[in-house]
Amino acid sequence: FVWAELGAVYVNLGQFGMAVKAGREAVRLDPQNGHAWVVLGGGYGGLGEYAKELMAYQEATRAEPDYELAWQLLGSANGKLGQFDKAVRRRCVGKPRCFVRLAWGIWQGSQCLARSPSAKSE
Repeated sequence: FVWAELGAVYVNLGQFGMAVKAGREAVRLDPQNGHAWVVLGGGYGGLGEYAKELMAYQEATRAEPDYELAWQLLGSANGKLGQFDKAVRRRCVGKPRCFVRLAWGIWQGSQCLARSPSAKSE
């Protein structure tokens, strides 16, 4: 628990490399802690490692299927990668609140994608 909280502090301070280190340790100690995976994903996202960010949020939703923030962040990571169809097919069947958070995250991620320098040059 302490490592996940430390990682969250690092994410908030913009020290993403340290957040990844703390998140890895948190996940190693408790792989069923969805918050630990979310912290790890936040660190990876801050470093621009979006595929690893996505993987961490997928693990967070596996560890804690009702963790709504994890679903929202998973949607956002899918949106950043332009994987809208994959995001919609995630495991939210029968969980309307989960689907709403996922959809909101997809929209947020698509906004990040639209603002990226590569999108503006196309």
